[in-house]
Parts: sequence; structure tokens; C-alpha cells
Amino acid sequence: MSRLRMSLAALLAALSLANVLYAQFPGLDSLLALRPRQLEAKFIDSTVRLRWRSPETPVDPTFYKIYRSSGFHLTDLLGSTADTTYDDTTVVMRTEYRYAVTAVHRDTIESLPSNIVKIYTGERDDDDDEVRIEFTSKPPRYAIVQHAFTYDAEVSTSPPGIPVCFRLKEAPDGMTIDGATGVISWTPERAGCYEVEIVAHTCDTLSGKGKQEFRLYVLSGVPGTVAGTVRNVSADGLPHVGVKLFDVGRGEFVLKTSTADSGHYEFPIVNPTTYLVRAKPEKRPYLPQWYDGAQRITDATPVVVPESGAVRVDFTLMVRDTNRFHLEGFVKNAASEPVKGAKVFASLLGHDRWSDDRFDDCHERKYNE
Repeated sequence: MSRLRMSLAALLAALSLANVLYAQFPGLDSLLALRPRQLEAKFIDSTVRLRWRSPETPVDPTFYKIYRSSGFHLTDLLGSTADTTYDDTTVVMRTEYRYAVTAVHRDTIESLPSNIVKIYTGERDDDDDEVRIEFTSKPPRYAIVQHAFTYDAEVSTSPPGIPVCFRLKEAPDGMTIDGATGVISWTPERAGCYEVEIVAHTCDTLSGKGKQEFRLYVLSGVPGTVAGTVRNVSADGLPHVGVKLFDVGRGEFVLKTSTADSGHYEFPIVNPTTYLVRAKPEKRPYLPQWYDGAQRITDATPVVVPESGAVRVDFTLMVRDTNRFHLEGFVKNAASEPVKGAKVFASLLGHDRWSDDRFDDCHERKYNE
């Protein structure tokens, strides 16, 4: 990608990977979920320090590519790293740079770029009249279908007291913003996940600009809660066990969290619908389990979360069977004569299985982003 634009082959490859990772999560959202998130840049001691968050995928990318340009188009591949940080020590002082990061999955499939950040290397001239705008309000994360949603976006300016105007750069259909006050209004019609980006700029000129991006999750009703404790057969709480909610209606994992040191976990805001719940330990001594005591998703007990309801889902995990057995015997024909060269196969039956691989790569998001 010479200009951070995806070729048709790369786009098809990304679509193929998205289909694997998100079996029923179609469209652009799948591609967006593959890219790095929340790229930030700081200039410290002649170095531009970049940091970002990994994509919302169950498996981390193989590595990341960092792009940089001092012009409008990001034409230069600066480098690559397996970390979510990168220090650029090759910058020229008193120059404005733009940066973006892509994620490379499975060694070859490159994602769409992250957000683009802009940074100036050095202090600006005293007569530089650019206004700095920062958002000071925190956007809500949830809305409810057919309920009015509002959000009052607030900003601060440096120097203070500069009039600021607002606009929506990205928003779902029907969402509006008051250009003078920054108040967003919307009545969602469907449940789902929506990308929102607000741009704030000085009203008289475009010399100052700030933006705020967030995801808004629209629920079908007043949310409930799901909580519980994961224990072993000795009733000891198990820490660091991943707990995930599989939305039966959507056919995908939608929430995940981990148990605390006591083995307790909680999803404080859950869309009211039917789920299958899975507990998977971080380490192998314990086997994963679907509620209630099932090995496979087809045997799991559904959990119905009503509006404003509190549901408790507890797990007792079994220790993985590490015993080894010696099998011997004879193979004979109908006349009780030994059969030479017969092949004997053995297969394991029961619950002792580490993973149901069909559902390890489904779409999921952490509750605490």
C-alpha cells in the first residue's frame, strides 16, 4: 500500500479474514474492527512517541505498520513493530507530521488504517494564532431503541473563551447536532453498534480544530445485569477466567470480561435478550465450560436476561484429565482366529476437551474498553 489505500486483493483478503473472525458481523464494521484504535502522538525530546490500542479481535495481529507524511497523503512506510507503541526519532524540528497505523493479520492481511493524528515538532512561533480545542465531556456508551438520546458535547479552548462550532463527521442516520451548542439528538430505531465522530472548530476560522470519536451501543430495552462466580470443585474462586456472552439472536459473542481474584465477574449493562454463557480459564489445568456444565454450545442452557433484571450465572470448572492409560487386547475374526496387521483406533469420549474451536474466533468486545 504505497498510499495507505487498500488494493482490491488486499480488500478481498481483509473481507475473508473478517468473515472468519466475525461469522455474522457483516459489512464495514467488520473491517473497522480489524484496524488499530485510538492512535495518539506526543512530541518529547526530539522524538514523536506513538501509542494505540489493538484491534477488537480475539487474536492480536502479527505486527503493525506505521505510516508518516509531512504532506496530506500518507505516502511513507516508516516502520513496523509487534508492540502498540512506536518512537519516531527521525523527525525534523519545526515540521508538522501526520501518522497512521495499520494492523497486519496472519502475516499478510493488512487492515484499514487507524485514525490519523497530526503533530508539530517543536514550539510554534509566538504569532501563531492557532486555537487548541479539547473535548472535556465523556460520551454515553449506550442508548435504547425508540428512546430519545441526547449528548451535550463540551470543549475547552486555549486561549480560553474562543467561540466554537460543531458538526458531525460520522453518525448514524437521523442523528443531528446543534452547531452552536454541541448538543446531539437522536431516536434510534434499531439495536446495534454505531460509530460517531464529532468535529469542533473555531466559528470564525478553521485555525483550530478538535474531534471526539466513540461507539454507541443501542440496546433493545432497559438493560439488565449478569453476574456470578467461577469456582473449582473445592469451591475456591478462580481468578483470570474469561467469561463471554453469546447472543443467540445475533449468533455472535457480544460481551466478555474476566473474573477477579475472588472468582467473581459482572456485566453491569446487558441488552435484554437470550444468551449462552461460556467460562474459559486462562491456564489449562481447568476445562472451559458452557453454562450449565456443558462442553459444547449445542448443550448449553440458555440464559434469559429480562429488562432491568439481575441474572446470576455461576460455574464450577473441572480439572483437565491428565491421566494416561495403557490399552491392550486381541483382534479376532468370527472363528476366533487372530487377525494379523489389524489397525486399532481409540477416541476420547466425554467432557475432557480443551476448546470448542468453532466458536473461538467469534466477534466479541470487552465490557471495559
